[in-house]
Amino acid sequence: MLHRVFCLPFLLSPVIGDQTRYRDVLPSFRPAKTQRECHVHKCERWPSDETFTARKCHRRKGHLERMGSQQKSMPNVPRVTMSDPRVFYEKHVAAAEPVVLAGAAAAATGGVAWTDDFLSRRCHLDDAHGGGPWLANVEMSKVVVNSTRGPREPINFCTFLRDYLKPEFKDKMYLIAPLTDPGVQLGKHVEMPAVLQCPEMHESVHETRLWMSSGNTTSELHIDTKDNLMLQVFGTKSIYLFPPSQSHKMYMDYHVRYGESPVNPERVDLDKWPMFAQLEGGMVAHLRGGDALFIPEGWWHQIRTGPERNAAVTWEFEPYEGLFPNSFGQDTFEQERLWSRQVRRKYAMTKRLTTRGGPIACNETLPARTTADTYKCRQSTGEFCTFRCIPHSCATHQLLRRAKYGYGNETPHELYELLSTFL
Repeated sequence: MLHRVFCLPFLLSPVIGDQTRYRDVLPSFRPAKTQRECHVHKCERWPSDETFTARKCHRRKGHLERMGSQQKSMPNVPRVTMSDPRVFYEKHVAAAEPVVLAGAAAAATGGVAWTDDFLSRRCHLDDAHGGGPWLANVEMSKVVVNSTRGPREPINFCTFLRDYLKPEFKDKMYLIAPLTDPGVQLGKHVEMPAVLQCPEMHESVHETRLWMSSGNTTSELHIDTKDNLMLQVFGTKSIYLFPPSQSHKMYMDYHVRYGESPVNPERVDLDKWPMFAQLEGGMVAHLRGGDALFIPEGWWHQIRTGPERNAAVTWEFEPYEGLFPNSFGQDTFEQERLWSRQVRRKYAMTKRLTTRGGPIACNETLPARTTADTYKCRQSTGEFCTFRCIPHSCATHQLLRRAKYGYGNETPHELYELLSTFL
């Protein structure tokens, strides 16, 4: 292969202008051929990889290294102390900008230390639901390279707490469990974060989940289809993020599952994925126990936990649910042939509409000690929802009313005409 003999950086540094249409460049940037093959939890590699990367001629920045080392810089996500939900909405939710909220997780848990003894006293369902074991999904591998997660086993929370720190399980047992299942006691110990206490946001919460392990977990490179407020209860995490505008460089159109990248973020093969070296707008968030991170919908991220016992609670919410199908008629995003164009277009439209839509009303207060166990919604039907605005949240209603009367000098139809030509 030519690139194994000569240095040809100009072949690996295509310039993609802001107005370049992805469909025009897609044929030129299909994955290149490589002898490395990735599976769900590992990647096979050439025996000569180490020798190959040691040759100065071929040391392209970040080749066969972890995600984040391919870019010139990865600045830290802004870190703030914030409790005002109006400000949080305007600066971060509407603007689709990540932010670290210092101390937000500690405030939501009342500063209580979640020791294994504390958790063990709450590993059963409450008496009203029979006091039986709380069954949770446990992945039997803590490292995901790409593709489908798993294998998963239903294990009760008490058994997980008994075994997850044992040496024989050091590379296994990653628990993912909703706190909203009937009778789960732990959800009562996570209060609604202050920044979500406007009805336009908390009434669009779909689920709260516990993510727990003995540490050293890594996720695949993926996006979330809802806004996500991650409370880091204990342990440390590093989250590497890139904006939705970079979706085509993630090669998501070459994955079998929507919202995932086929690139192995632990060992990025720039031979096969050359556009990955052109990623822009990357940031990294380093969380300590007690912090929280807001990850907007559509932002690409990989999560790496520290080596210590680790737990986070996520609040998944969708303040703009139903906005685009109602605004833009039959031409929905699901009809797009390219997933990457779908993500980029929705991001551009959402940001344009929400930032011009003005502040949310935020004119109701929450009852005291509203906790995580009270929020759940069956997404497809709206059944069992605990909030009023499904299938179209209060934020959506406000934006549509303002657009109808010309708020921001553009109607939804005019926005669609303008942005349908973008990307």
